[in-house]
Amino acid sequence: MPPTESQILTSFLLPPAPLPQIITLKRFTSLFPHALQSHPQIAHLYHELQHLRALDTDQVIENIAAEVRRGDRQRREVARARRRLTETGRDLGLGQGDENDGREIRMEMECISDPDDAGAHSSLAP
Repeated sequence: MPPTESQILTSFLLPPAPLPQIITLKRFTSLFPHALQSHPQIAHLYHELQHLRALDTDQVIENIAAEVRRGDRQRREVARARRRLTETGRDLGLGQGDENDGREIRMEMECISDPDDAGAHSSLAP
């Protein structure tokens, strides 16, 4: 089964682990010049970085959820438009005559088709 939009966005946009698992305070401290490694502000800076990173991660999680909701809404709108086009075709009696009937509706459906379905329609001809 293909990954969901949420899974894709999460894997690309969220950090793989919290800061302490990526870099410890000891390792972070070692990045500073030797003369400054004992300065108490380094620990404060590390904890501030950890806090800001957590806030950013929370914001990204909220944005992913909002994007998934927008995508779901867009898919529903496309489905409604497809149904309306199909119903319009039935109301006009298309698809009951020769092989060219309904071509315009199929073309419209192709134009508004879900980009995730790209290639699902092999041709516009019946």
